[in-house]
Amino acid sequence: MSVPAKPRRRARFTRTAMLLGASAAALGWVTTAGADLTPEEIASARAHAYQLNAQGRCAEAMPIWEELGSVLSRASDYLDAANCAIEAGDSARAVADLWEAVRRRDQLDTEGQLFALRSLGYQAEAQGDWDRSLIGWDYAAQLSDAPSDKLQAARAARLSGRTGDAQSRLWQVRPGEFEGVALAQYYDEQAQVLRESQPEMAAQYMARAIAIDDQTWRRFDHGLMLQAANEPRAAIGEFRTVLARDPGNTDLRLSLAYALRSIGENDEAAQHFGEVIAVQPDNLGIREDQAYALKDAGQQDAAGAAFIGVIDRLRADGGEAAHAERLYRLRREVTALESRTSGFAYASYRNEGVSLSGGLQDSITYSSLGAEFSWRPEGLYENGAGITAFARGYVGMDPGAFSIDEDSAQLGLGARWKPFQSVDFSLSGERLIALGDTARDDWLLRASYGWTDGYDWQPEASSWNYTSVYADLAYIPGDNEYFGAYAQVRQGRRFRTAEGWTVTPYVTAVAQYSDDIYGSQDRFEAGPGVSVSHWFGEDDHHAYRRRVDFDVEYLFDVEGSGDDALMARVVFSF
Repeated sequence: MSVPAKPRRRARFTRTAMLLGASAAALGWVTTAGADLTPEEIASARAHAYQLNAQGRCAEAMPIWEELGSVLSRASDYLDAANCAIEAGDSARAVADLWEAVRRRDQLDTEGQLFALRSLGYQAEAQGDWDRSLIGWDYAAQLSDAPSDKLQAARAARLSGRTGDAQSRLWQVRPGEFEGVALAQYYDEQAQVLRESQPEMAAQYMARAIAIDDQTWRRFDHGLMLQAANEPRAAIGEFRTVLARDPGNTDLRLSLAYALRSIGENDEAAQHFGEVIAVQPDNLGIREDQAYALKDAGQQDAAGAAFIGVIDRLRADGGEAAHAERLYRLRREVTALESRTSGFAYASYRNEGVSLSGGLQDSITYSSLGAEFSWRPEGLYENGAGITAFARGYVGMDPGAFSIDEDSAQLGLGARWKPFQSVDFSLSGERLIALGDTARDDWLLRASYGWTDGYDWQPEASSWNYTSVYADLAYIPGDNEYFGAYAQVRQGRRFRTAEGWTVTPYVTAVAQYSDDIYGSQDRFEAGPGVSVSHWFGEDDHHAYRRRVDFDVEYLFDVEGSGDDALMARVVFSF
């Protein structure tokens, strides 16, 4: 036998009534479970709920309305419960009650249905329940055919992620159907649905909305749209306007900082990052962004200190294991910022000589010894670009032997100009000073380009790609005129063998050309090689600062005009 429906609802209603305490009991509508409610008991409960409403005690009236709605399945009782929830600021409960009212909306007249549907649309949006908000506004638009409801349905569709649907709904209304604040909302919605696909058009629509109803949040959105439309200076103007109105808005200040970064105004960007850090001191991402802004602004000492601050906080928050890759990258930044000097020394052996430049360009591709020391003057070299002074010296060795050819001893003093921060291209002028009888006393002009992938240590990887490209043009003017071109490409893969150690098998190709008073020569060779590399010299705040490479190559003469060669070298970089 089935259990009768009414007594079951009556039992639930009784439990709720008992929770109301003495005020409910005094009304006499708490009766024995299983009995039907009399009209008098229902009227008494409803009267008590109205009385609580009038006294501003909606929190107490709400469960009575909800239980009445449950027992009687009445949309109007759920609407009264929802009104109480709205008054109490409980949007989640308001949505639940409005949903029950909307499910029973056929009990209501047209005005009541629209009230329930629109209320659901507003409250569900406030709660972040985009789907129910769309349901409310969609049914309201169908029922009323009002442009305002269609606009709200388009907004709800956009918020629920249905951008195409939102745009279709906006096509069903025209700006001439609105005026005042409603017209501003129409333009606002047009801007929002276009901001990802057509940011320029979105910015134009938002400007129209602002002209009608100038709201701070609209100007902020307008700035973001302008930024997406590659109009950073216009975006900055909007961000400044809004920041003047709302100086404590950290999201706005961050947007301004990033927009300033995009046009190279890194000094001011760093200041705004600092303002945000004062409010959010534990946000390491913003601290790191400030460090990069200081670096790009040329504030080397401040940038180094900022990077070190992030490193120390990361080490305290999980240590090396949790942040190994990020820590190494930050240490590398500190190392680069603090390093004003660098250099290398090498020794190379080749079983037969093929150098076409006499050491001017390919001083590590024939049997020789050499070294270079570089200095980046403060104020002339900042943030990866500028002037580097250098001194270098080298001396050749007889092919296939380890005997030094003293007559080839050469010294060079010069300066390199690296004009681009992110491109390894440089122009140099160098005075060659002869130390041996066959060395040169000339001016040497050079243009060099290099690109690498996987050159540096990668702490989290067991193996990684290694690509190196280097090209060089050299020219000596005057009576002892010389022109040379040199290029080398390597492609391989590094394999981590221990901390700071890798083995890299690779293939390489080398091309050389020279033209001097003795005529022109060229050579092209290629072959396999292997490199053993060791990085060392790190500490808590610095990445590896020194490195040794041991290379062995077997090079085939591609043109067939000479002999194949075995090449070995060791390079110490610091």
